[in-house]
Amino acid sequence: MPAYVRRPLDAFTASDVTELLGALQAAYARDGFASQYTRQTIAWQEVLPKLQIAFQELLVARGEAQRWSVLLEYPLYRLRRRIDLVVLAGPLVVVIECKVGALAFSAADKRQVEEYALDLRDFHAGSCGRRILPVLWSTEGVPRRSVPLNYELASHESTVDPVQEVGAEGLCGLLTALPLSSSDQQLIGESWDSAVYRPVPTVIEAATSIFAGHDVRSIANADADNLRTAASRLVSLIVQAREFRRRYLLILTGVPGSGKTLAGLHIVHTAIAPHVEQAGDIVYLSGNTPLVTVLREALALNERDRHRRSANRRSLESIRRDVRARIQHINDFLRESLQGSPQAAPHEHVIVFDEAQRAWDEKQGREKFGRTASEPALLLEIMSRHPDWCACVCLVGSGQEINDGEEGVFGWGEALRRMPRDQQQRWSVFAPSDVITKEASVELSTFGERPPDVVLEADNNLQLRVPQSDQPGVCVPPH
Repeated sequence: MPAYVRRPLDAFTASDVTELLGALQAAYARDGFASQYTRQTIAWQEVLPKLQIAFQELLVARGEAQRWSVLLEYPLYRLRRRIDLVVLAGPLVVVIECKVGALAFSAADKRQVEEYALDLRDFHAGSCGRRILPVLWSTEGVPRRSVPLNYELASHESTVDPVQEVGAEGLCGLLTALPLSSSDQQLIGESWDSAVYRPVPTVIEAATSIFAGHDVRSIANADADNLRTAASRLVSLIVQAREFRRRYLLILTGVPGSGKTLAGLHIVHTAIAPHVEQAGDIVYLSGNTPLVTVLREALALNERDRHRRSANRRSLESIRRDVRARIQHINDFLRESLQGSPQAAPHEHVIVFDEAQRAWDEKQGREKFGRTASEPALLLEIMSRHPDWCACVCLVGSGQEINDGEEGVFGWGEALRRMPRDQQQRWSVFAPSDVITKEASVELSTFGERPPDVVLEADNNLQLRVPQSDQPGVCVPPH
């Protein structure tokens, strides 16, 4: 992993189709795509022989192609994308979208493969600075026109070429005609395949500008009267973690409606100031898919409207692509870290995890990722891959019922208690005083027994306070 199948081109051409299908099927199941198992398998069953024939012809016409790499079903977990086919042709990344049985070349399909190429350019370390050629392969189609393979782009800022259209007979001809230079650094299949998620500086700058230019308070309501104080305290602790080269677990609590989500966004908003945030070091994570969608869209629409009459205005789709660097789904973060780059530290040093009391237990870990570990344990292990420092900000809803399979705050304490002691020594925990207690609670809202080598510090600034008159069920007398 991450590619479901990766082979040198000559080995791929000689592989048994049944064996390739078996490898794809196993990878679909391992990645949790059982519902796509039959449909995708049927499509590959039809396209693999066509692909092997095209590659056999390519090897005859271009002998050096035997050293190229072929990757089927390449996942970009953080972006919720999966690319049908990638060919690493010497120094060039060829991204191919296969439309099995298609006769036409639709605008939507062309946009799809172009988006894949842009995602690799903007978020994939192995593709950074590389030429990327998007190809739409309609296996029964006849291209309406041919786009010249020209490496002189109109914009020198882009490494993505125009989309090429190939039909039933065109794939071999396209790959044979690629104007490659043997003097350029050749791509290595294994290295490219294992490359990490890493937003390029231009994306980070754009996402930072979007976040900095938006009043995050307009996204959500909050009743807490100390929200800004709490958020500022958390940002100062993040700075402290970096300066002291420590690992910090920071727990912010609040009742429903107090503004935990807004506090999390405010932390990201504040932390992107130059003296706090460095190279995209912080990301907001949530397991609530509709919330992630709404937050991203609110930021993107605001950015578009702010610059609607500007000479520097950008398309909404381009803005949406940049916003993804700051707001992500927790499952995508985990999948990339556990399956995409299982040994590498994540790009970010700081994560802000909303509704952290909903983190799931070991049983869910086995079912979701094949790991006998809870979500808190997995997140702390992933962030501990940073050799210098990290911070995990947990936004915790207090006074809420904990459902079966959820860990509560107690699960975060348990994750630290199970750590080897030499790892515990690098962690410090900051939380409200009513959280840092070894007394058990029905709703699992307390940290539990102190891990022997973890520093625990009570900080009541990390509890969002709702004025008495704003709390649900309180009757306010008329003036």
